[in-house]
Amino acid sequence: SRYGYASVRQMIRIGLLNQTINFDMIPELRFGTPAFKLLPTTNAGANATIDLATTSNSTACSIAGDIVTLTSAGYCEISANQSGYGSYAAATEVIRGFNVLADFAGAPRIFSTSVTTHALTASFTAPSYTGGAPITGFALIATDANGQTYENAGCQVGTSPITCTIVGLPNDIAYTAVARAITAAGMGAASNVTASQTPMDAPVAVTNLTAATSNNDLVVTWSRPNALDGTFQRYDIFVAPVGSAFPETTPYNVTDVNATSTTIQNVINQAVSPSPSPSPSESISTARVSFRRASVNAPSPSPSASNSTPPSSSSNGPGFKVQIVTITSNSSVASNSNTTNGFQTNFSVPLSPSQLTLTVTGSDLMTSWSAPTADGGSPVTGYDVKVNGAVVCQATTSLFCEFTGMQPGRTYSVEVVAINAVGFGAAAASSHSVAALPPAPGSSSAGAAMANGMAILGVSAKSALTSGGQLLTLNARNFAGITSALLDGKPLKIVSNSEDHITLELPEHAAGTVDLTFKSKLGTLVFQDAVTFVAPPRADAKQTFSRYRTNFVATNAKMVESIRAIVLAQEKPKAMVCVGLVPVKYTANDVKLAKLRAANVCAVGAKLDGDLAVRSTAGITKLTGPAARAVKVTYKY
Repeated sequence: SRYGYASVRQMIRIGLLNQTINFDMIPELRFGTPAFKLLPTTNAGANATIDLATTSNSTACSIAGDIVTLTSAGYCEISANQSGYGSYAAATEVIRGFNVLADFAGAPRIFSTSVTTHALTASFTAPSYTGGAPITGFALIATDANGQTYENAGCQVGTSPITCTIVGLPNDIAYTAVARAITAAGMGAASNVTASQTPMDAPVAVTNLTAATSNNDLVVTWSRPNALDGTFQRYDIFVAPVGSAFPETTPYNVTDVNATSTTIQNVINQAVSPSPSPSPSESISTARVSFRRASVNAPSPSPSASNSTPPSSSSNGPGFKVQIVTITSNSSVASNSNTTNGFQTNFSVPLSPSQLTLTVTGSDLMTSWSAPTADGGSPVTGYDVKVNGAVVCQATTSLFCEFTGMQPGRTYSVEVVAINAVGFGAAAASSHSVAALPPAPGSSSAGAAMANGMAILGVSAKSALTSGGQLLTLNARNFAGITSALLDGKPLKIVSNSEDHITLELPEHAAGTVDLTFKSKLGTLVFQDAVTFVAPPRADAKQTFSRYRTNFVATNAKMVESIRAIVLAQEKPKAMVCVGLVPVKYTANDVKLAKLRAANVCAVGAKLDGDLAVRSTAGITKLTGPAARAVKVTYKY
C-alpha cells in the first residue's frame, strides 16, 4: 500500500449535571411554636444545609444543625445550599423567609398586696415568657365577690418588680386581684389570684408593713402610725401560715414606739408540719414582699439560693400572714382602726412546658416544646427530659432534645419538666410507638399467631386493668404441652390450659401494650401486642368548703390552693360542679348567698383552666347553723 499507519485521538469533556434544591415555602408561625427540623433536598438525592440568610435582618430565629428555634417575634430568613454531589454541580442558593407573630405573654407572679382607703396596691414580677415581644404595659384587675371588676391598665413598666395601684374602690368590700402583661399580641395570661383583702380606714395602724425571710427567720418591718389616740403601750405582732388562724395570745410584742422592725426566729421551721424540719440545705424559697396601706415601693424579690439543685417538691407553701396591732391607752384590743394585715406569698415551681411535640426521623426522636406560660415568679433555669424514665437531657437550656436509637416494636414515653430555683414543675408528657418488624416467614399468618406448630387464634389485643387480677383466656392450637407463659420476661400464673385454650391470671402492670411469650417442648411462640393494660376509670374527686361567715361569699387563699391542687394536677378534671348549700328552712337571701358562694368557687376553677366546664347551683342540706353555710364541689374526669 502507498499509505502508512495513521491514528486519531479525540477528548470529550463532559460537564457536571445541574443540581436544584427543593425547599418548600414556610408559613407564618406564632412565637412559642416548638423548635422544628428543616430538611431540604436536591434533585440529586442529596441533603442541603441550612443557615440564617444574610440578605435581610433575620433576627427572629436561630439554627443548630437542621433544627430551627424561634427566638422572638419578627422576621426569619433561612438559606439552603448544596456545594456539589457526585456528578452534580453546586446548586443555586434558595432562600425562604417567614414572619414570626407575637404570642400572648405569660402570667406575672404577684408576691405582695395591700389596701388603703379606696385603693388596692400589688407588687409582682414580670413573666419570663413574653410571647416574643416586649412588654409595653401591665394591667391590674380587682374583682369583688359579686364579680364587679376595677382595672388599671396603665401600670408602670421598666421597673423590677412592678408596683401598681387601683384607686376608686368602694371601702368595706373584699377584693381579689390578678395582673396581666400587655404586648403587641394583647393582654396576656392572668397571674396568681391574690388573697382577699378589704380596704378601710385605719388611722392608728402602722403603715408600710413588710415581711421578708432570712434563713428560717421572718424579718418584719413597718413605719409608725400616722396618729395615736392615746398613750402608746406596745405593738402586738401575730404571724401564722396562710390558711391558719392567728394564735389567741400575743407571741411577739415591741414596747418602743419608735421601733420599726423585729426578727421572729425559726418561724419557717415551725410552720412546716407535720413533715420533718428541713435541713439548712433545704431552705424554703421565698420572696421579700411589702404590705402597705399606701403605695408599695417593694424591693426586688428573689428565691433563696442555699442549694444549687432545686428541691423536687412542687410547692413551698403559700407563705405567711402578718398582723400588727397598735395598743394604746384608748385602744387596748384589736380593731379595724389600729390593725394592719399583710400577706407574704412564696414563689412556686413553673407550670409544665407548652406544646410538647415529638418529631421522628428514622430511628431518631426529637422532642421540642415551648416555655411554660407561668414561671412561678422565679425564671426557668433549664429543663429535664426523660425517655422511658431515663434522663436524656438534664437541665438543658435549649427548647429541644434529641434521642437516638429507637427500636422496632417499642413505645417511647417522653416527659419534660421545667426547673426554677423553687424546684421541678409538673411534666408535659407524650409518647411514640415504633412499629414492630414483620414476623419471619412461617411464624405467623392472618388471624393467628403461629410458631413451631403452636398457634393462638384471633390475634386482636385484649384489654386489662392495670390493677391486675383479671383472667385472660385465649383460643389456641397445640397448647396442651405449654410449660410456661411470660409477660415482660416474668412468669405468669397459668390457671388452666388444654389443646385448644389457655387461661392466665394477669398481674398488676403499668399502662401500655405488652407481648406474651409461650414455651413448650415444641418451641417458643411470641404473641406480639397481646395485652393492652389500661388504667381504671377515675372516680369523682370531692371537696367541701364550709363554715362561711353569715354574709361572706368570697373565696380565700386556702380555698384557691385546694382547688388548684386538683384542677392543675397531672390528670385534670373535665368538669367542676359547685353546689352552695342552704338549710331546710331557708330564705330567699340564703339562696342568693349560696349561689354566689358556689359561683365564686367555680370561678376559681375556670380561671385556673380555661378548658374546664363549670356549673354552679344551690342545694338543700339537713345541717343547720354555720355548718349549713358550705359549698360542695364535685370534679368529674
